Amino acid sequence: MKATLVLDNFNRLPVSRELRSTAGFRKNQPLRAVAMPGKIIFEAIPAGGKLIKRKGRVIWSGELPPKVNSAQAVNVLRDEI
Repeated sequence: MKATLVLDNFNRLPVSRELRSTAGFRKNQPLRAVAMPGKIIFEAIPAGGKLIKRKGRVIWSGELPPKVNSAQAVNVLRDEI
């Protein structure tokens, strides 16, 4: 999706809900901005998480990166045991 954005009177860059949704940006999600001559790139920073102990097991409480296949990782660990 492409869109033309214009700075508002306060020098902010308003981004439409449709554009944010297409990019997969959630409400209050931190973004990383990379500025280069003639362009700015916004990237979603994955939500942080932490290791917590639940029912005697240590688990990750945050989201996994998009390219991580957790089912495959579990199967690999099961094969090693």
